This record gives sequence, structure tokens and C-alpha cells, in this order.
Amino acid sequence: MKTTDPVCGIEVNPAEPLGGQANFSGISCGFCGPACRKRFLEEPARFAVVNAREAPGRREVTYICPMHPQILRRAPSCPVCSMALEPSPS
Repeated sequence: MKTTDPVCGIEVNPAEPLGGQANFSGISCGFCGPACRKRFLEEPARFAVVNAREAPGRREVTYICPMHPQILRRAPSCPVCSMALEPSPS
């Protein structure tokens, strides 16, 4: 079973994440690379919500494009610019 890198939205193998792992509020997160893990550790509350959709009883995640704030969707990439979306604060 794969999980999602909470920063960029790329699928990673939780048994062998290339960027390592980190935990926040009981949610274990795997990363595609060291840069995503570093960004997560700087703002864990912002990004931990991405993996919350994979935890039982948690809400669905809505993503927002930093370049196109009108884009709100459940998929982790922007249909306009293909940029990785970030979890929406709401």
C-alpha cells in the first residue's frame, strides 16, 4: 500500500520512503525526498493534514494552488500549471 508525500503529493512506499519519515500528532508521513521532509519539519501542522485522508475517521483533503488560488480540488496537482498543490487551510 502506498501513501502520499504530504508536501508534494507524490505517492511513496511507506516501508521505504526515499526522503525518510516523520511523525506529527500520531500520523506517520513518508517523503519522496529530503527537501520535502525538510519543508514538512518547518511547518508540520500545515502538511500533516494531507495524510489525514488516509487515516480512519479523518476528513477529505482539499488542495489549493499557490499560483492559482481559485483552484480548489481533491487531486494534488493544478490543472492549469501542473504545479503541486498545497493542503487548503479550510
